[in-house]
Amino acid sequence: MTEENLVGNIPENIGNMTNLEFLDLSMNSLSGNIPSDLFQPKNLSIVYLYNNKLSGTIPEAIMSLNLDVVDICNNSLTGKILEEFGKLTKLIGLSLFYNQLSCEIPLGIGKLPSLVNVKLFGNKLPGEIPPDFGRLSKLEDFQVSQNQLVGKLLEGICNNKVLAKMTASGNNLTGELPASLGNCSTLKYIQVENNRMSGKIPDGLWAAEKLSTLLINDNLFTGQLPHRVASTLSLVDISNNKFFRRTTNWNGNQLSCQIPGALGLLPNLIDLDLSSNQFSGDIPSELGNLKPTLLNLSSNRLSGRIPSQLENAAFDKSFLNNPGLCASNPSVGLSSCKGETRSEKFPVKLVVALASVAVVTFLLAILYSLFVLRSHRRKKQELVSLTWKQTSFHKLDFTESDIVSGLNENNVIGSGGSGQVYLVPLRRSGSYVVVKRI
Repeated sequence: MTEENLVGNIPENIGNMTNLEFLDLSMNSLSGNIPSDLFQPKNLSIVYLYNNKLSGTIPEAIMSLNLDVVDICNNSLTGKILEEFGKLTKLIGLSLFYNQLSCEIPLGIGKLPSLVNVKLFGNKLPGEIPPDFGRLSKLEDFQVSQNQLVGKLLEGICNNKVLAKMTASGNNLTGELPASLGNCSTLKYIQVENNRMSGKIPDGLWAAEKLSTLLINDNLFTGQLPHRVASTLSLVDISNNKFFRRTTNWNGNQLSCQIPGALGLLPNLIDLDLSSNQFSGDIPSELGNLKPTLLNLSSNRLSGRIPSQLENAAFDKSFLNNPGLCASNPSVGLSSCKGETRSEKFPVKLVVALASVAVVTFLLAILYSLFVLRSHRRKKQELVSLTWKQTSFHKLDFTESDIVSGLNENNVIGSGGSGQVYLVPLRRSGSYVVVKRI
């Protein structure tokens, strides 16, 4: 009876339903206490009471030993998590998050052999985390954030190599991250920010092949950052730790090298914060391949021109307090680049395209010039042959070439309104011919 707008209390006699196997009263407006006999039916396997307004404590008497899933999250329950839950050997999922539970987590729950999902975040649970979580069952999802837990995270939490998600942020945890996380290939999501954890990050964790989210900010972690990170990473925050040298939220550390271009090869990276460090040099052109929703490179010592793909008004706050940076687009809040070479001023692809057009145009111009030159020579020859016209009225004993060769200044004998008159000697006969050049 989920989402049926139910109000009021859960009936007290619900535990008398001896054949009850599945109870779903989730996402209603039920209030009051959970009936004390709720966990009495021996065949009961699933209980969904999440997203209601229930209060009071969890019933202590548990006879439903076949329970697979108990989900009473997002209510206002107080008190403790029952020791009796540690007897539920078939229990796969336990969700009690977003309540006001305030006692330590029972040791027996960590020893349950079938346990896969544990979600206890958003309570007031104190004390240490029971040490056996993940050792005796194939734990996939372990979430205990926003409590008052102390001590260390569990060394054997990924012993069975199936852990996909672990959150423990907002507690008072100390010590190092479990070494087993460095060999946990199934891990997709880890969130341990806002604790007092320290030491080095397990080497293999950075490159876990399925890791998409790594939130370890606001701790005391130390050591050198890796040369390589997982290509699947989409959200990273390592800010406010004590990492050094190498290098996506990594702000507030003391990093002082160049930004690695390899960050631009993470196709799923959408959040990159490297602000408030001492990064220097150019921004790698590879960062232009990213499509981040958040980019913050402010308060470093970066210089040079920013990648053209980042010259977007959406990033107008991304480069603040880097006096050496410049851009061609004023919308990003940087000064204009001066003394740019053509390759710096335009995208590489555009430069290549323009160069190709220029080469083709040059070749066409050469071919056209050759064509014009040859055409000009041919027309000149035709003009010479057409300039002199011989008109014969009777049989002659000389040729056109005999006449043309004699048309020079030495043979001029007069001139008129229409041209000069030549006395041309004929070599063959020794006689002369008068020719007028019109």
